[in-house]
Amino acid sequence: SLRIAEQTADGLYIVDQDGDFTFVNPAAVALFGYEDESELLGRNSHATTHYQRPDGSPYPAEDCPLLKPRRTGESVRVDDDWFFRRDGSMIPVAYSSAPFPMESGIGAVVAIRDMTELRQAEDELRLLQTTTALISAAETLEEAVANVIREVCQESGWIAGEMWIPDDDCARLELAPGWWAAAPEMEAFFVEASAPQTMGPGEGLPGLVWQ
Repeated sequence: SLRIAEQTADGLYIVDQDGDFTFVNPAAVALFGYEDESELLGRNSHATTHYQRPDGSPYPAEDCPLLKPRRTGESVRVDDDWFFRRDGSMIPVAYSSAPFPMESGIGAVVAIRDMTELRQAEDELRLLQTTTALISAAETLEEAVANVIREVCQESGWIAGEMWIPDDDCARLELAPGWWAAAPEMEAFFVEASAPQTMGPGEGLPGLVWQ
């Protein structure tokens, strides 16, 4: 059965009654950002991958759902959680955990799935819905452009954004009013970086994209 687990696309690992890794399949090793199972075996799973919440607050092991099957004997499923990778980055995950009898006591077998792509798709859909509503509510093109740029930048964490729109003759692109983070030095940089105000096909990055 462990040979099958080693070949699955989803991460799978087993912890003993102390919560220490006793088996980690290649998918889980890669998910956590390690190169080999040996780097995880014997280490405490919670202290290694689940010790902190996304807001930075500590995550006590006694509150960890995936470790509870060791004590309760009942399986659990969590669809919205975060795990730490080796480099300190966090990944959104869904997982199920079930009790796993071992010679030394009751451990747990955990199946984990990386939800990064699904989260990104959900974020993109939410942003699309929001910007569509902003465009529909705007009375002018200028208002719509300003609202959309602001929303996209704030949602994406960007400090500045601009939009280039074809003129009435579709001969050149014109720079619409942009948005930048609220900082005096940012405004000066953005105004300077925005020149020139028009570009033709093949001119600059906007013109290349348009072409």
